Amino acid sequence: MANSLDSNTAEKLLKQFSANFVSDGVLTQTCGKQVVNDFDASTGDKVSMKRPTRYVPQRTADGDFTGKEFNPISTGKIQGEVGEYITIFTEMKDIEMALQLDQLGDGSENMNTLLGSAAYDMATEYETDLGGRMMRAAALNSGDVGTAISKWSDVASPGSLLDEIGAVKGNRYVALNSYSEQNLADFQTTLGVNTEVSSALSDATIRRKFAGFDNVMTTNNLPQKTHGTETATLAVAAPPLQTYNSAKDTMQMSLALSDGTAGGTITAGQQLRITERSFINMRNRKVVLDGAGAPIEYTCTVLEDATADGAGNYTLLVSGAAIVEAGVNAAFNTIGSAIATDDVVELLGSADATYRPNLAYCGPDFFGCGSVQLKPLTNCISKVITDDNLGISIRLTMDSDIIGNKNYARWDILPTFVCYNPFFGVQVGGAS
Repeated sequence: MANSLDSNTAEKLLKQFSANFVSDGVLTQTCGKQVVNDFDASTGDKVSMKRPTRYVPQRTADGDFTGKEFNPISTGKIQGEVGEYITIFTEMKDIEMALQLDQLGDGSENMNTLLGSAAYDMATEYETDLGGRMMRAAALNSGDVGTAISKWSDVASPGSLLDEIGAVKGNRYVALNSYSEQNLADFQTTLGVNTEVSSALSDATIRRKFAGFDNVMTTNNLPQKTHGTETATLAVAAPPLQTYNSAKDTMQMSLALSDGTAGGTITAGQQLRITERSFINMRNRKVVLDGAGAPIEYTCTVLEDATADGAGNYTLLVSGAAIVEAGVNAAFNTIGSAIATDDVVELLGSADATYRPNLAYCGPDFFGCGSVQLKPLTNCISKVITDDNLGISIRLTMDSDIIGNKNYARWDILPTFVCYNPFFGVQVGGAS
């Protein structure tokens, strides 16, 4: 006899599944969240949100503004992207058995239960996608690529960088891999600090309120990248566009490079350094200096794999646009002087090497995630649960195969991702 689960059961399953899904994330709980109310959005589509304005204060001796310029109100739309559907699809007999045995669980105390395991796997898939996008978006670099974090000053270093570049305070996080936590354990014997809330984030937290970070946490789901084959020191082939209007919607930039190896490759997630250009504080526009008083050179991160042509030329799409404008238009400047032809470009790290960088970032001011508002499907039991504050819209659909005499259930989420400011994210290594 076929299973018979009604809409009341569907609502119960959906609520339990959604609660488990939300609690199982680590990175997801630290980012900005939003439900996109666009029923027609599909994978690869762009969705837009407003970017905050910024101004350059002007100074006068007597307050007379005769002949002075108005501060422009520069606004931009931050473009996010719709990802691919994430779906769990199962035969209903498994659910019915779990209901009969009362083994649904809550997803944190008993992760081996049916809904807990399904929600955990969906959350892990979502977080894997999120983590990779965060790594590729993070334009800053701290420490040496491939060097393990081994002391707490390695953790403090990206905090200092974020301070000096003018990043917002509060909601800052460092996500470390498990071996970084092991290395740090030699310097502190009581790392666990927060067991009040049963969630993956609280379980992952190893230290709070350190070096400007709200949470230092661990996750085994940090993104991994493999560098391309290019080994040459490159040069800027032509100056890129470096105005706010050219970058305001994405904070990305197209960068033409020369002097590479014919057929060489540079892969997404690799970072570049342009040694003649340095960062400025995005609020007071002073040059950012490191602990030794040297300017911190401009870095950016490759967003898409690229292959050099026969002459060794690359065209790269990078996260972390260089912006250099004058006067009252300088409110969004990111570097002190414009990138020019023949500027030296270094690839950080080694060719053909695989890395898993730690991440430091300013939570919702760096990156956002969410989901598209889904519609119930017709001619079946289909329910949607949506929470704007949590940024989730999850759909449960139950239907039957009248020929095969089986019932099925599927949970769906259509994720969205957006980088608000790439200079509020840091790929982090240890100091050599």
